[in-house]
Amino acid sequence: MKYLTVSFHPIPGPWGKMATRPVSLLMILHKCNEYYQFCDEANAAYDLVREFGLEKRMDEGMSRIASSVATKASEFLRSWKGVSPSILTQVDQYAADFKRAAILTIPVALMRLEYLKQTVQGELAVRKFLYVPNHEEEFFRKSRLFGNAVYNSFPNARADIENAGTALATRLYTASVFYLMRTAEHGLRELARRMKVRIKHKSALVPLEHADWNAVITEIKNKITAARPLPHGPKRQEKLERYSDAADHCEFMKDIWRNTASHARKSYSRTEALAAMDRVRDFMQFLSQSLRGRW
Repeated sequence: MKYLTVSFHPIPGPWGKMATRPVSLLMILHKCNEYYQFCDEANAAYDLVREFGLEKRMDEGMSRIASSVATKASEFLRSWKGVSPSILTQVDQYAADFKRAAILTIPVALMRLEYLKQTVQGELAVRKFLYVPNHEEEFFRKSRLFGNAVYNSFPNARADIENAGTALATRLYTASVFYLMRTAEHGLRELARRMKVRIKHKSALVPLEHADWNAVITEIKNKITAARPLPHGPKRQEKLERYSDAADHCEFMKDIWRNTASHARKSYSRTEALAAMDRVRDFMQFLSQSLRGRW
C-alpha cells in the first residue's frame, strides 16, 4: 500500500496534551507524518519476515527490525490519551518477545506485526478533529471572553462564559445562547443579593439560587419602585437608574432568549447568538463595574 509522505520539523511538547487543549493543523499533519512513517516501517518489516520462509524462525536481524516496529507502535499509542492499558501492555509484550528471536516462528511474527498495524490504525480511526475557522478563533476556549473585570467579579460564571464562546465557535449556536443565559443568571442573582432582595413562596423564604428568573426580576423591580419616591442625592439617583436599566435588561433577556432556549421553542442562528452575546457581555460588564460599591 502506498502512503503519502509529508516532511515536517518535529514540534516540541507532549502530543498527549492535545486532548485537553486545542492544537494547530501543523501539529495534526506532523502526527500524520509519524503515522505514515510507522506504516512504511511496519510494511517493510512484514515483507522481510514473510519472504524469509514460513517454516523458519526469526533471526537476529529480523528480530531487531520487528522489535523497532513494536517499540514505535508503543510510543505512538502512548502519545494519545485514552488508549486501553491492556492494549499498551500487549504491544509492550510483543516488543519484548521480538527481541528474543528464537521463541517466535515466522507465522506468529507475521501475525503480531499485522496486529500492531491494525491496532495503531484502529486507535486513530476512533479519534475526530474539529476545525475552527480563523474568524471564530477569538471565541474558542477564551476564559476571559468578557474581559478581566467580569472574570474577576464572577468566578462562578467563568466556565459558562468560556463554553458560550466555544459553542459559538463550533457552530452550536443554540448551546451558546443557553450558556449565555446561565451567565446572565449569575449576574442577575448577584444583583439581587446586593440589593438584599428576598423571595418568598407561601410565606417561606426561598434561596435566591432556587428562585426562578421571573420572581427575582419582579422583586428587583419592586425594590427599585419602592425606592424611587424616597429623597436621594444625585449619585444615589444615578445608581438607582442604572440598576433599573439592569433589571430591564434581565427581563428583556428572559423574554427573548431564556424562555425559548430553555424550552426548546426554537433554534438560534449565528447572528442571533452574537446578538445574545453582545447583550449578556454588556450586562455582565455593567454589573462588574456597578457592583463594586455598596447599594
